[in-house]
Amino acid sequence: MTTPSIAQAPQTEPAVAGRLLPASVPLRQLAAFAMASGMVVLVELTGRQLGLEPALLLPLVVGAATFIAGISGGLIAGAVGGAYTVLYYSQPAWGGSNGGVSHAIATVTAAALAAVLAARVRDQLDAFRANEAVQADFVDRVTALTDRLAHEPFDSMPDVLAIGAASLLDADMAVLTILDPPTGRHFVRAVFGGSGSALGVEVLPGVGITGQAIRQRQVILAGAAAALPALQAGRVIATITLGRNERKAPFGASERKLLEGILPVVTLAAAGTLARREGDDGVPRDGMTGVFNHAYLDAALDQLLALRRRTPPQERVPLAMLMFDVDSFRSVNERYGRPVGDNVLRAVATLIRQRFRASDIIARVGPDSFFVVLNGATPEIAADAAAQIRRQVRDLNMFGMRGEPVVVSVSAGVAMYRDGDHADALFKSVEAALETARWSGPGAVVSI
Repeated sequence: MTTPSIAQAPQTEPAVAGRLLPASVPLRQLAAFAMASGMVVLVELTGRQLGLEPALLLPLVVGAATFIAGISGGLIAGAVGGAYTVLYYSQPAWGGSNGGVSHAIATVTAAALAAVLAARVRDQLDAFRANEAVQADFVDRVTALTDRLAHEPFDSMPDVLAIGAASLLDADMAVLTILDPPTGRHFVRAVFGGSGSALGVEVLPGVGITGQAIRQRQVILAGAAAALPALQAGRVIATITLGRNERKAPFGASERKLLEGILPVVTLAAAGTLARREGDDGVPRDGMTGVFNHAYLDAALDQLLALRRRTPPQERVPLAMLMFDVDSFRSVNERYGRPVGDNVLRAVATLIRQRFRASDIIARVGPDSFFVVLNGATPEIAADAAAQIRRQVRDLNMFGMRGEPVVVSVSAGVAMYRDGDHADALFKSVEAALETARWSGPGAVVSI
């Protein structure tokens, strides 16, 4: 299974969308010049009969020009209107040049203050509109993610949710945990932006930022990290933990609403996952890893082979079997303890489940063994898949109870079904391949 990706939607340019005039700067400058010229014409035509003087009009004109056309528009209106005001109040009717100029300076000063006030109001309005645009864009992208999750296959849903949450909130890392209802424990089910070494690992309440979100049942912000718990009926059924690198701004209180905005999506997806699992209660599964158990594998394989026998030979597709064994698993339990061994099994099972299709049969067939049935896979495809699992397990960063590193590896055997064989013969073939791989050394893959 390849990792899904979600392209981040382009951000809206709110500064242009909210302007009162077109974004063309010459048009705004022309509007500012026209407003100042209109003031001059208005004063000259009406005289003093209506009490229209530059002292009253200039601050209004400069403030309006600044609000509509920005600082450059205010400067143009101030230059045209200010020059006229100085000429107007330097006339003898205003008590000579000294008194008139003083009056003109006071008027121009008032116009400058009006421009500053208008610029601040305009900035606030632009910021408000920008925030509205960001909110609207965020809602659209959340809706798109919700729609995609509704049509996503069950097994790939956790990955899509982790990638989508990181994209929505400009994060470089996302970790999704989902509750295991029978045990009441939380396990990592998807990782974006990392090596996937945490897959299958249990998250304890109160430990780390994710554990704090689980225990406190609220959004936790811690600088470049944020943890969001998804609640249903008062219990945390999932968490999404996000992280940013040092080049980006940390999560702040201003982003809390955006963070909380994706919680309904996480809750819905997690609830769907739990409902799916509860609906599969009739299907025998391994309680530790969540994959099918040996009894289901036997029944499903018998049914698959019976269907194959009824299919014309020319229409039959290849049928591959893979068997994985955790190397030296008993020594892992003895050295690090049973809980660490359980985490190793869950991590390996999660990697196997994520690598293959939902239609493939994955079962735990022993304390440390997993069996995979690939209908339609050629020997080359099956061998490549086994080698990929081997590499991913080798890259797991597992740790003991005291923080010491735990080295994990798997051996794998691959066998192809031959028409006419019974299921027992198939099991013997893949077990023989696995046994040869064990003798070849840890981490070997053998096909027969």
